[in-house]
Amino acid sequence: MIAVSNIQEGINLRQHNIKSQILILEPIEVKDMLNCYYYHLTPTISSLHQFNKLCKAKFFASLPIHLKIDSGMHRLGVNKEETIIIKEKLNIYSNLKLTGIFTHLIGNEKQEGFIANQIKYFEEIIDIFNDYSLCIHMASSSSLDIDNIKTNAT
Repeated sequence: MIAVSNIQEGINLRQHNIKSQILILEPIEVKDMLNCYYYHLTPTISSLHQFNKLCKAKFFASLPIHLKIDSGMHRLGVNKEETIIIKEKLNIYSNLKLTGIFTHLIGNEKQEGFIANQIKYFEEIIDIFNDYSLCIHMASSSSLDIDNIKTNAT
């Protein structure tokens, strides 16, 4: 899988015959969903508000999504309570299909205690889904040095 910043970067890769799965990291709007379908791009859901807007959109097939978890940096992502709401709604709305979850770790090795708390929180959310067919990953070079994380992708 390739992760890109925005939908246009994903479209450009498809137009250059890149066949890998492509994850769009920036939030998308409902108007972008058709391009995600057409170009086989996987958007990131990073807020409950965005999720609710996309759930209400009516499309012909389900769109695979990745869920961005805020594990403590408080920039982007959903928290544990929002994750539970999203999980319940995924069972009701069929136009979105969760295929992955991820978080972003702080990149400062001097913050080991903070990183340990981030990992613990993220693993609690992984346990909420209890679905290891999901692509479970962490962004940040900090995750490369940590053993025994419940991720299945890097």
